[in-house]
Amino acid sequence: MAALASGLLRLTIDALVNAVQDRISAVGKRLPPSPPIRHRWLGHLHDIRTEGFVRFHARCVAEYGPLVLLRFGPPVLGRRLLLVADPAVARQTLMRDLQRGFIPGTGPMLVFGEDAVFCTGANDPVHASRQRLIARQITPEMLKLHACTMTAVWGPAIEQLVSVPAGRDSIERFNFGPAVLFTTQDVAVRCWMGVMPSPTEILDTLRRYFDTGSLLSEILFDTWYFVHAKRRVAALRSSYAPLVARGLDAVMAGDTPQARFIAESLDELGWDRRRLAEDKSYRAQLLASLPFYQHLFTVMLPSMGSTGGTILFLIRQLASDPVAQDRLRGELDGVDLISEPRAPRLTAMAIRECLRLYPQAAGITRTLRTARNYGEYFVPKGAYTFTMLHELHRNACSHADPHRFDASREISSTNGSWAGFSMGPLACTGRSFAELQIAVALKALLSRYRLSGAVVDPAAHNDYQGSVTLQPDPFTVTFSRRLTG
Repeated sequence: MAALASGLLRLTIDALVNAVQDRISAVGKRLPPSPPIRHRWLGHLHDIRTEGFVRFHARCVAEYGPLVLLRFGPPVLGRRLLLVADPAVARQTLMRDLQRGFIPGTGPMLVFGEDAVFCTGANDPVHASRQRLIARQITPEMLKLHACTMTAVWGPAIEQLVSVPAGRDSIERFNFGPAVLFTTQDVAVRCWMGVMPSPTEILDTLRRYFDTGSLLSEILFDTWYFVHAKRRVAALRSSYAPLVARGLDAVMAGDTPQARFIAESLDELGWDRRRLAEDKSYRAQLLASLPFYQHLFTVMLPSMGSTGGTILFLIRQLASDPVAQDRLRGELDGVDLISEPRAPRLTAMAIRECLRLYPQAAGITRTLRTARNYGEYFVPKGAYTFTMLHELHRNACSHADPHRFDASREISSTNGSWAGFSMGPLACTGRSFAELQIAVALKALLSRYRLSGAVVDPAAHNDYQGSVTLQPDPFTVTFSRRLTG
């Protein structure tokens, strides 16, 4: 309770100081347009709750332009957020200024401090060293090993997911999303922790992920977020503890390639591996250490939620696009993803197009430590820039026919019009791992079955309210056995 009170006091003081500075700095400056406030205390949060996350922001961009200044919370104490759907500004805010905050340093992150799973900053040395460590694990040799694991998991998983009975040539499947997420979690645990999770453990961590993974939804919609946050983070940590314990055993048994990530993580965070093998109380301290889980979650959570969501959207889109499906099938049939562990060209293009239409992250946030000018507009210090990927990626000035899925679309990741894996110094370190897993899953599926389904509404998704990553609304696909000679 004392931490909560202290955090709220810091928030109040910080907000008052920023409000005064904003008034002084903004004199004579032109601020971006701002929609009218309908609820004085909640600010634009009231409209987000009423309309939905994506729909509200889409309306703001349509009515006020690609730069919109929003307000969350009551006057003076509230926070300003610059909604960005302009490619030039997106590139500027994501490619530059590494010293700006990576995740907002206020609200739940400040109040709960180390109890926030992703509480970090771009200039935080812990974050920087963690990114370097992950990058060291995404080597060609490790990707080959990961490709072997992925192939071993996805082959039988596809047969189980589809389950066409003997004597049948096709079957219609409805809403099998959780099963795909189950498989991506299985792959993530095996690849990054070097252990074989049981089905019960996979289900438990999966449930805990979406319990804690819905933090975005809770921050926006749950009045009692501050009460529940610590409990949710503790639940996620406890569900991974048995897997971490077995991962430690694998590290102690020998320096296997799949255990190398945990071993280097221990060294990075200053844990004595020899003592962990001999001292049970010391090991118990590690299994209760939130920073160690934060370190693992940096890889584990995106490896499952984001990757699984993209696979589901691709299945749905390819089922309604037989030409693109055949093109990818032909390419994947002709490649060996174990000897060449990367998504081939056409498959990589389809992945980028899928992430353009259905970005897994709602947006990318930076904290302005100094006032900035974006084109003709002045944005005060302390504001957040929120690059709204859903609207940025559907900007008609950047992408022709932006609401249509086109697997052959050429997409640039340097001009600011696409940021499916973010951009610049803070871009996703595990991009090659994610693209490889998606390619392996598609190869396992398309080599066995042809997909068919109705043309989909590009707005049919969960609006980021059920998870911090985007998942499709329930959909139906018919799987037909592929006749092979």
